[in-house]
Amino acid sequence: MGGHSDAVAGLVATAIDDLGAQLAFISNSTGGVLGPQDSYLLIRGIKTLGLRMEQIN
Repeated sequence: MGGHSDAVAGLVATAIDDLGAQLAFISNSTGGVLGPQDSYLLIRGIKTLGLRMEQIN
């Protein structure tokens, strides 16, 4: 999503409540949080995400 290949992040989504609770527990217990610099880089790249998607299509 960043568009500059300078940050790596991920997302897990589920519609299954039990699985969501298990994933939330793992994330909270292992500290799965981006640092401030990585967060900034992703926000910066998201600003141009729409334009990049138009170019692909």
